[in-house]
Amino acid sequence: MALAALWLALVSLARAGLHRRRTRRAASPADQVLAAWAEAAEALAAAGVPRLPPETLDAFGARAEAVLSEAEAGRAVRALADSAVVACYAPEQLTTAEAAARAREAVAVVRQALTARATRWERLRRRADPTGLWQAWSATLRRRQREAASEALDRAA
Repeated sequence: MALAALWLALVSLARAGLHRRRTRRAASPADQVLAAWAEAAEALAAAGVPRLPPETLDAFGARAEAVLSEAEAGRAVRALADSAVVACYAPEQLTTAEAAARAREAVAVVRQALTARATRWERLRRRADPTGLWQAWSATLRRRQREAASEALDRAA
């Protein structure tokens, strides 16, 4: 039992650290919207609604909206997906601080809806599952490798 409690504490601390780091690194409103999108996608994946590899942000948002039974949460995830598309593909100045604030609010609504519909056992399983942490860690590792390769190319040029 003590080992399970230790595991739960370690995963919870690691997840909290990941969320803080994501938020801290998000300097621009577009980065903040994308950080909020990552948080929502992680929560949806933990609830059994992962993003499929060929799925666009818009398609995933539409599918997540259909899965969420609460109307407000469905609208929130759809609006968040739309904001993430703009943050990804539009010029950075089109994503405003208000859009970033709405994105953070949308994540809270989505998390609340997912928590409300989960059983106590499902909530415990989600808290103890490190899957999202491994994915975030591997994405960070790939980003660092790309940055190092880009710097090496810049120095060589």
